[in-house]
Amino acid sequence: RQADLERLAGADLGAPFRLFWDFGVLHGMRQAARIEIARQLTARAAPGAAALLFAWPPGRRGPLPRGMSREEIESAFHGWRVTGVQPFAATGLPRPFLAVEPQVYRLQLSAAAPAG
Repeated sequence: RQADLERLAGADLGAPFRLFWDFGVLHGMRQAARIEIARQLTARAAPGAAALLFAWPPGRRGPLPRGMSREEIESAFHGWRVTGVQPFAATGLPRPFLAVEPQVYRLQLSAAAPAG
């Protein structure tokens, strides 16, 4: 399923999900929006769900998104823990994207985390 992260509240997405994949959307948003989106995702997550977040480290890069730190991810995703961080093989992307050293963060929701 696919949905607009800023319009999850009204989205008819079906049953709880075991996997979420964000390919570089959250790292361009303000922290307050990330927190709300993470809350909405958690409400739709099955116990023990996983999330993959594509992001690059924070910094000012002209027209590119600001990026997001591990601390910002952990602050937004209550009840989740970062279980891994891997460099993203960005071969084939334009040079500005290669220079920002993108990473994929893997998060795991606690099996006991309350929905919502």
